[in-house]
Amino acid sequence: MAAKSLLREAVDLVEQVGDTFLCARSLTRLGTAEQGEGNPHAAIAWLEMDIRSRLGRAYLATGRLREAGEQFQAVLDVRAHDAR
Repeated sequence: MAAKSLLREAVDLVEQVGDTFLCARSLTRLGTAEQGEGNPHAAIAWLEMDIRSRLGRAYLATGRLREAGEQFQAVLDVRAHDAR
């Protein structure tokens, strides 16, 4: 439980400073922690945010703004659902 709590805090902090690589790594580790605690649905949500964030940045780098926006919106939707 402590690891999961610290990882959630780490995700919030790295989002504030804009370190996208560290944020992606933290999301992946948080998903792994959730899975280790027997929460496969939460693990999937965190891993989905990691994957969609990376895909959104890749789309953005290639100028595919609509696709990037769709991926970033999906991340926000997952975070909103997780907050409930």
